Amino acid sequence: MRITYSAIEAAYYAKLHPSTVRAWLKGRLASYPDETQIDFREFVQLIAVRELRIKGIPLGAIRDTIRYVREECGVEHPFASRNHQTFIEGKNLFIRVAGEEASFSAHGRQTGQLNLDPLVELYMTKLEFDEEGLARKFIAHDHENEKITISPSEHLGQPILAGHGHNAFVLANAVQAEGGFDAAAEVYGLPRSAMIAAVDYVDSLELNPKELRAA
Repeated sequence: MRITYSAIEAAYYAKLHPSTVRAWLKGRLASYPDETQIDFREFVQLIAVRELRIKGIPLGAIRDTIRYVREECGVEHPFASRNHQTFIEGKNLFIRVAGEEASFSAHGRQTGQLNLDPLVELYMTKLEFDEEGLARKFIAHDHENEKITISPSEHLGQPILAGHGHNAFVLANAVQAEGGFDAAAEVYGLPRSAMIAAVDYVDSLELNPKELRAA
């Protein structure tokens, strides 16, 4: 079963403004003719987009760079691949794929050495990869080693408490319904820290206006 997300759902989980996601998908219609549904790896790319937008990289530059990587290297989702490096110079983005001597930017193939250090992409530290080096799971939140994860192979791609399988939203609602962390934890037979992780995660999805403008 192929797990997909609506544009609104993907925006919510990626902490992006819905208009940013719609603009991103509009430029990716060759891959996503139905812009209302995207797959997990494109969702991971949206997480990378948010990180790059906060660093001031224009959305069009990100999209054009991805397009060149796809056309030249045949890599559909470079940000969802372990085998890439990202470089930034001002508002210019460069991507280098493993096995390629050249890097790619919004202006196409870039030959010559990049005198830049690879960007430390924080979202990459929150990904788990399959044997082909493609993202298979995103650690959306971590509190005292209680992790909220998103994976297309688990619970229809919804955010769950790792190791237990409970939906994060269900747990967060239980805290409110039961009147507190301890009572909800007892109902579900989970540690208090697990309930806190679920609530913290759900609260983190509520973006403030500054974050919305940045994304």
